[in-house]
Amino acid sequence: MKKGLLLSAASLLLSLAVLEGVLRLVTDMEHIRFKCHYPILGNQYCKNVTSVHPESGTKIIINSHGLLDKEYPLQRSPGALRVAVLGDSFVAGEEIEPGSTFHELWEKELPKRLGVPVEVLNFGVSGIGTWKQLQTFHLRVPAFEPDVTVLMFYWGNDLAEALINSKKGDPNPLLDEYPVDSWFERIQVQRKRFNQSLWNHSSLYQFLYPRMRKLKRRVKGLFDPAFRESADVATADKAPNPKTDPAQAAKGLAGSEEKSKKAPSAPKIDTPSLFDDPYFMDSESWQLGKKLLLKLRDEVAAGGGRLVVIHFLSYQQYREGLRLPTQELNAFLSRNSIAFIDPNSFFRELPRSKLDALYIPDDIHLNADGHAFLARVTLDRLAAEIENSKHLSANGAPAH
Repeated sequence: MKKGLLLSAASLLLSLAVLEGVLRLVTDMEHIRFKCHYPILGNQYCKNVTSVHPESGTKIIINSHGLLDKEYPLQRSPGALRVAVLGDSFVAGEEIEPGSTFHELWEKELPKRLGVPVEVLNFGVSGIGTWKQLQTFHLRVPAFEPDVTVLMFYWGNDLAEALINSKKGDPNPLLDEYPVDSWFERIQVQRKRFNQSLWNHSSLYQFLYPRMRKLKRRVKGLFDPAFRESADVATADKAPNPKTDPAQAAKGLAGSEEKSKKAPSAPKIDTPSLFDDPYFMDSESWQLGKKLLLKLRDEVAAGGGRLVVIHFLSYQQYREGLRLPTQELNAFLSRNSIAFIDPNSFFRELPRSKLDALYIPDDIHLNADGHAFLARVTLDRLAAEIENSKHLSANGAPAH
């Protein structure tokens, strides 16, 4: 019996080896995956990894701290001011060549306005909302002792992402739940690292994994309406590309315009959706969002820093002229002593052609010109907020 089991195992291994060899001959290995599983935080960037973005082809360079950024020492450079930037894929800038993101442009220009060296550290990670951004600050940022923490709040899906985490029952940052050393987290880290190693070294795994994942998502969508809706939200905000598909673009724009004519841009009743309409500052999603912002303010202040919130809309929301409660958010932030910058009027004033020119075609993300535009329209206000933050002494040197 043992001999039969050994023969079966040997045959299986030989078959897998043959399949691996065949796939390596007929297919190219995918690029190295640059996301690793971190306790509590889930997917964040792996440390000391260089890869290529699978869609844009841009170079991905991740430093020794797991930040999609150039290398920084844990301790700031002598006399320098330090700014930490939190956010999602817009902040991470995976699709943008190094040196062209808005926070890198801030780093170049802020010293000219403040008269001191400035280090702007990118803690942005694609796919996270305010819930995970608060956790990222709690677990990763304080060690760098930033003078100012900038939260880039994205109206497109930050609220939805936070509500998903809450509904899933994830460790709650509002309750200071950070079981980073639990046995479950340790197992998750090892399992994810093993899967990632397989992906980076096995053509067979690369062939099987996406097909199994697609099947799993289809099955889960049949029995879990909340999961199905989250998938719809994740894909609902893509902009048509008039250059590569003018017919589809025209169809998409016409459909959006027709929809906006039929439905008011500021509905008077809430919807029963899991993702409460962001029109309503008293919705479940915004009740959670406001608590997360206040918690982040308190944690930043406890570390001797100052929080600045910069909030901006999605391409679709700008294009359709949706009347989101940006002024209500500004009032909330002001009442609660949270500095903010609202650049939305600059985007809204752009004609359609110039707005389109700021985004990657057929994508929701800003291109290099979009990053430059965002940096330009926020730079003066950011410099003023830093100057008013009480983290500069009378002679202009950092207080730390």
